[in-house]
Amino acid sequence: MRPGAIAVLRAIGQRVEEVWGGVDIVFANAGIQAFKPLLEMEDADWFDQIDNNLNGTANVLRAFAPLLVRRGGGGIWGDQCSS
Repeated sequence: MRPGAIAVLRAIGQRVEEVWGGVDIVFANAGIQAFKPLLEMEDADWFDQIDNNLNGTANVLRAFAPLLVRRGGGGIWGDQCSS
């Protein structure tokens, strides 16, 4: 995830809250894969996957879960898939 991406996600969340009053459901999905065995992976492949699949999904939740809290609840669906 690029530096500043969490700030962009939070800005989007703020705009959604302003325009539509918040969110009811957050679906965070990410999934990329290098398609090579772990022992053959370059460091860049590994870190790109972790950044996208873990940090990308977590940052969506970190940016949008507070909207659910302010609204009094809602649903969160976190999914990570690569095939």
